[in-house]
Amino acid sequence: EISCGRHTIVGTLDAINFINGSYWHNQHKTVAANVPVHVFVEQQRTDWHEMVYHRMIETAIKNGIIQPTAPVAGTVLDVCRKPTARMRDNNVDIISVHYLPRSEEEIDSCFADLEQIIDDIEAEQNGTRRIVMNRDACAGKFRNSLCIYKSVCDGEDTLDSEMFVDLEDRYATHN
Repeated sequence: EISCGRHTIVGTLDAINFINGSYWHNQHKTVAANVPVHVFVEQQRTDWHEMVYHRMIETAIKNGIIQPTAPVAGTVLDVCRKPTARMRDNNVDIISVHYLPRSEEEIDSCFADLEQIIDDIEAEQNGTRRIVMNRDACAGKFRNSLCIYKSVCDGEDTLDSEMFVDLEDRYATHN
């Protein structure tokens, strides 16, 4: 668990590596053969999920849970492309490893964004802030929206319904 303003974010890291005097979160991702890896890698570098993991490691160090005290450098991203015959014929890398450093300013900015989004969702749920509809996306060009959240915007459903909440067993509280 980690604090995000007055909220708590819960997550489980894949692995933590200690490399050249710094901690790195290790993340494994599989992508389709046609995904441009350089674009995917940069998206992962600034991904909120990865930034939360970064801060979780920093907090564990600060609280003495992880020893020795060392800086957190970022994420080691293992990217595995789903192989195709064409890739093998053209000697395209199927597996690649990328080091994704990030700054404290990027992490702080991420947490400010997350806190704002959580505050907005909470305000929408308790009725102190109305839900803003994106008229183009919500209604659809021909009033045939495919947005799964349309029923929430229309007041027919809530974000707490089974349709939107599906806890994985690893996050369930076990006695």
